[in-house]
Amino acid sequence: MTNLRVGLLFGGCSGEHEVSISSARAIARALTTEQNTDKYEILPFYIQKDGRWLAGDAPQQVLESGTPLQLPTTLTTTI
Repeated sequence: MTNLRVGLLFGGCSGEHEVSISSARAIARALTTEQNTDKYEILPFYIQKDGRWLAGDAPQQVLESGTPLQLPTTLTTTI
């Protein structure tokens, strides 16, 4: 049987960023229970607070940790 691919989008630019992560974690848990493992393949996509979309390992790390990725800080030089 072929698994149904489910895109899981979470994060975003709003003040509800952390709530979105929490909701995505609950959905991912439900789709990966023993009874659903053979039915679904989750493809997570994380939207950072600055609006950048990430796929691959980064979204999985956010789902596992439950915390947003830290945005890199930019160094500025004052003249």
